[in-house]
Amino acid sequence: MLIGAIGQYLVMLLLAILGYINNGPAQIVSVVLLFGFNTFFAIGWLGMAWLYVSTATAVLIFFDLIFSLFDFQCAELAGLRTLGKHAYVNKPLINCYQLMLMQHP
Repeated sequence: MLIGAIGQYLVMLLLAILGYINNGPAQIVSVVLLFGFNTFFAIGWLGMAWLYVSTATAVLIFFDLIFSLFDFQCAELAGLRTLGKHAYVNKPLINCYQLMLMQHP
């Protein structure tokens, strides 16, 4: 991933320099460098779009099911009237907590 990130950085640096020059040959090289940027992205960071999302989604679904079970099923045992409008407050707070868990694995 480090090679991909460094390659993307260098390509963007060259694109910025060529954008400042802005003549015909610089525009042709810029188009070629855009393909280079996509190549470095594929080498370095494209896997993160698949791996992180599939892992994070599975973990979030697990936590969501557990917390939903606790929040609503246990609330039914205690009586739904005791939960009341707090159910609509608990769910966003639980989702926020899940996001914090995913940010700091």
